[in-house]
This record gives sequence, structure tokens and C-alpha cells, in this order.
Amino acid sequence: MEKGWYNDPHGRYLRRYFDGTDWTSQVQTSAGEVLTETTPGVAQPPQSDTPVLPPPQGAPAGGGISSTPAKKSKKKLWIGVGVGVLIIAGIAGAANDSSSNTNESSTEATKTDEEPASSSDSSTANESSNGSNQSDSSSTNESETTSQKNARRSAESYLDFMAFSRSGLIDQLEFEGYSTADATYAVDAVDVDWREQAVKSAESYLDSMAFSRSGLIDQLEFEGFSTSDATYGADQALGGSSSSSSSGATAGQENAIRSAESYLDFMAFSKPGLIDQLEYEGYSNADATYAVDSLNVNWNEQAVKSAESYLDMMAFSRSGLIDQLIFEGFSSSEATYAADRVGL
Repeated sequence: MEKGWYNDPHGRYLRRYFDGTDWTSQVQTSAGEVLTETTPGVAQPPQSDTPVLPPPQGAPAGGGISSTPAKKSKKKLWIGVGVGVLIIAGIAGAANDSSSNTNESSTEATKTDEEPASSSDSSTANESSNGSNQSDSSSTNESETTSQKNARRSAESYLDFMAFSRSGLIDQLEFEGYSTADATYAVDAVDVDWREQAVKSAESYLDSMAFSRSGLIDQLEFEGFSTSDATYGADQALGGSSSSSSSGATAGQENAIRSAESYLDFMAFSKPGLIDQLEYEGYSNADATYAVDSLNVNWNEQAVKSAESYLDMMAFSRSGLIDQLIFEGFSSSEATYAADRVGL
């Protein structure tokens, strides 16, 4: 692979410079700012061979602009970092305190209830009313080790406030220090409908950002849900691809609109460029086109913003800038308008 700027293979920035041998620490943010990443182990580009800054929407070696947009990175909601650690620590602590309090309460109750034996008839009636379920539960609890019991209680606590896949919950318990065996025992011991967990997780994602159906399924699978559970969760959360909102748009179209608006909030696009980006995210051509057509966008102004972004990083002749904008999908008239507006 030749020297040049490419989409960041690590997914941390928009682009990263490749010096012909290694990926370097020279990176570019989505806002167009070029930085030197301080991550250890990343090669530095030769000081005598300063890389040419790329245009804002991706540039391979040779100066051409890639028509492949940068894909929105998936964000795994891993609880074990940041604020999640504090939340989970509180839950784990609460579970342990609750366990301790439960044991103390049980002991006190036993002491209080210790009275002369009641009649055998009463005892027999109690045993009969409890039935075989009590016997099975008692047997299960007695067979649990302390670590298994604590892992089970932690699993139940997690599920009280957040959706998990089976493997994701096992991973979380292992992150908390439980062994794989205890974590697996605990997760299998709780009564969970994993398909409903997938629905809850899908709904949580859609509360924060827009997804295409295929993108949402991919995200749920990334979280550890099976393909069937992820598909069920996405379909339930999206309400089915054919269901319509009060505006008459389908769920897929509504999410495509949200995604398109999100992209335009941080970057300039031509109309075909934005449709391509939405298709790259998994939206159908029909939904992507519907979304872009439904927005009130001044494509001349988008061309101006794109032109200004290019000129902030490198020099262009008038004809070169117009060609570049046309390459990005702007019409000849839109590209010419932009070149005129930026003073070329």
C-alpha cells in the first residue's frame, strides 16, 4: 500500500497517515483537525517527509479522493469503564449488603420464630402447601456455593437496570471478578427471556441514535445476541419495516432521516454523497433517497462548506476545486457557485 491518508483502521479518528510501512501517529479528526496521536507503539512519520493533508471526506494515496465514506463506528456499551464502574460498584455493593442483611434478617426471624413445636397437623399442612417447588428451590439453594450465589445476585441486579445478552452478562460478571464457571452458572440460573433483552437493548440504542435495520442487527450481534435474537429485537424496536408513523414515513425512513440530519450536523455532503453514506450504513436506496429528499438542504451552501473545508487544509486552483467538488457529487453549477463564494 502506498503512502497516503486512509480511513483510520483503528476506528479512533476519521483518517490516519500510512508511511508506506506502518500506520503513523498522524491523524485527522472528523472536524478536519490534524493531530499527532500519543498512543504508544504507533510509528511516527519521517520529519523530512511531511504528509500532504487530505481533503475532508477521505483521500487515498495519489491525491484522488475516495468515494467510500467513513463508516460510523459501532459503540459497544461496555459498563466496566467510566461512570459505569461507579454504578456497577454500587450495585455490587448493594447486592452484597442485601445478601448480608437478608442473612441477618433470616437469623433474627429464626430466633423469633423458635417456639415450642406446633401440632403435627399444622406442620403437615405447611409442608403440603409449600409443595414440591419449595423442595426443589431449597435443594438448588443448598447446592449453591457462596460465590455462585453472589454471582447470581449480581446478575439479577444488572438485569434490573440494563439489557444484556447472555454472553454479555457473563462477560460483565467476569469483569467484576467472578470465575467463568460461577458467571456462567449465575446467568443460566436466572430466568431471562434473551429475545426480550434484545428488544430492550435495541430500544436503548434507538433512544440515543438512528440505525438502519441491518445496522441495528449488527450492533446487537456485536453485543453478543444471536442472529435470531438480534433480528427479533431489531424488528420489534423498529416496529417492522412497513409500519408507518403519523407522518406517513416507515420506521426505516424515519431512522434514515435522523441519520442524515446527524451527518449534516458535523460535515458537508452533496446530495448523492449523503445518499451513498446512508446506504453504507445499511439503509436501502429507497429509504436513503427518501430521507435526503425530505430534508430542507441548500446544496449550494453545502458545496461552499465543503470548499472551505478543503481550502482550510490545502491549496486549490479554481478549476481544481471545482473538479474536486464534482468528484464529491456536487453538480457543476453547485461546484462553480462554491468556487465563486470562496473567492476563486
